[in-house]
Amino acid sequence: MKPKKENKKGGAIVSLIVGIIFVLLAIMCFIGDMDYLLGGKAKDLNEIAANVRPQKDDHVRTDSYLVLGNFAETKHYINGVIPAGKEQHYAIVLGDDNMDDITDAKIIVLTVKNKKTIKKLDELANDDNANFSDAIAIEGQIRTLDPEIEGYYRDALASSGIADYCDYYTVAVDATQTRFFGWMIVLGALAIGVLCIIAFAKINKQIKNEKNLAYTNATPAMGQPGNPYVNPVTGQPYDAGVVNPVTGQAYNQTPDAGYGQAPNQTYNQTPDGAPSVPYTPGQNTDNNPYS
Repeated sequence: MKPKKENKKGGAIVSLIVGIIFVLLAIMCFIGDMDYLLGGKAKDLNEIAANVRPQKDDHVRTDSYLVLGNFAETKHYINGVIPAGKEQHYAIVLGDDNMDDITDAKIIVLTVKNKKTIKKLDELANDDNANFSDAIAIEGQIRTLDPEIEGYYRDALASSGIADYCDYYTVAVDATQTRFFGWMIVLGALAIGVLCIIAFAKINKQIKNEKNLAYTNATPAMGQPGNPYVNPVTGQPYDAGVVNPVTGQAYNQTPDAGYGQAPNQTYNQTPDGAPSVPYTPGQNTDNNPYS
C-alpha cells in the first residue's frame, strides 16, 4: 500500500490534469461555436445552397415548407439503459416561392427534438398543398451525418425517386441545441476545470504544510539536547529543567534582546529563607537551578 503522502501527491496531479483538460475543452467548445453562442446572425441556408456547399459548424437558418418526411429516429440512453431523449431526422427541400423548377432545389437533413417543431414538420409532410406561407423557421448548425443515419437517408431518397432529378447534401441542420444549452456545456466544462485546479492547489498546499510541520517536529526545541542555542551568560546550552519560579517557564529565551546578547529582562529568584531579589545578568553563572 502506498504511503498517504504519495496518494495525496498523486491525487493532486490527477486533479491538475483533469482540470487542464476541462478548461481546454471549454475553450475549444467556445471557439468552435463562438458565432452561434455570441448571437451572431445566422447565414441564409438557401443563399448558401444556391452558390456553395454548406460547411460544417456554419450557423444557418431557413424557412421550409417542403418536407419530404421523417426517415429515421435516434434514441439516446445513459449507460445503455436509462432513456435520455430522442431525435427525429427529416428530409427537407431548400427553396422558396421564387424557385421555378424542383430540379433547382437542394435536399438536406433536418435533425430536431422539440415536440412542437416535430408536430409542425409532420403536418407539412402530410400537406400536399403547403406553400411558403406555411413555412417553419429553422435555425441550427451544419453537422456531419452519422453513417447509419446517412444510410437511412439515402435509402429514403432512392425509394422516393426524388434523388434522380434533385441534388442533395449529406449533412444535417442540427436544430436540437439552443444557445442556452451551448453556454451550459462551455460554462459547465470551465467550472469543472477550475474546481479541479483549485483542488490541486489546496492539496499541494496541504502537502507543503505537512512537510514544514515534519521539519519543525524534527528540530530540537530550546533546552533539549541538540539545540544550537546557548545561554549568552553561561555559554551553556539552555536547560529545560531550569524554570523561572515566578512564570513557571524555562529560561530558554532571551526576551527583547538579540541572539547572543544577555537578556534585558529581569527574573526573580527566591533563595532559601530570603526575600525575593531581582535576577540580573551575570548572576548564577554556575548553572545551578534557580529556586
